[in-house]
Amino acid sequence: MSSVKQEASKVASNPAVGIFIRIGDGARGYLFLVVGLLALLLALGKISQTLDYQGAIAATAANPLGKFLLIIVLIGLVFYVLWALAAALFDLLHVGHDLKSLFKRAVLLIGAVIYGLLIPMLVVYIRGGSSQTGSQNFSVARLAITIFLLPGGKWLVAIVGATLIVGGLITVYSGFRRNFDKEVRSYSLSAGQVTWIKRAGRFGTLAYGAVIVVIGVLFFAAFTNADPLKATGIDGALLSLIKLPFGRWLLGLMGLGLISYGIYLAMKGLWFRTRSSK
Repeated sequence: MSSVKQEASKVASNPAVGIFIRIGDGARGYLFLVVGLLALLLALGKISQTLDYQGAIAATAANPLGKFLLIIVLIGLVFYVLWALAAALFDLLHVGHDLKSLFKRAVLLIGAVIYGLLIPMLVVYIRGGSSQTGSQNFSVARLAITIFLLPGGKWLVAIVGATLIVGGLITVYSGFRRNFDKEVRSYSLSAGQVTWIKRAGRFGTLAYGAVIVVIGVLFFAAFTNADPLKATGIDGALLSLIKLPFGRWLLGLMGLGLISYGIYLAMKGLWFRTRSSK
């Protein structure tokens, strides 16, 4: 196993792989930016569109350059998924093996699965498929139903929910830390530019962490009610905010946060390099 880990670390440190990882950050940033924009437009009453990754992909596909953009997103997500799987399984980020670090790696693993499930949908849209066809390739509720049917699946859904809640809280905490984003270093940027990008990242990280917590709560609700349909993704998490007091204000604030997070991820892919911990 150690030899496999060494080989994975060697591949991950390859400069070419680093470029594709940064493309993956840019692809994820683009998706978050569009999802955040859709959330903001819904909060303003301008649209009644879905607020998940499918909505972002469908909105992109409707544009003249949509297919080209989706191909870039597809390439980025493929490499991000491969990297996230390797980072989670072989600790490529050297986060350690304590409980907090294991949660971070578990969230990476869950993220790799979620983004991996987007890949077939992207292929459908790139090949000219409809939104109805694309929606058949990805559904958090459908994933939860599949997990429920496995031996001990109900408890696995509970574990996923608990992991997302804890991972989301850790993400929110990381946004408050003084040494926010210590794992990256900038280049070709002034100190002022780095400051503003990191401010956007801090605000976006808080919003993203809050969304993860809500998704985890919805997964846990699926466990407690024995109803996998209660499990949902970003769309359900954002739409659940509307039911709260000042819900549209909360949804708009969350939309702005996800836009900030998307911009931060895109800038991270362009101008930040991951700092290797030895």
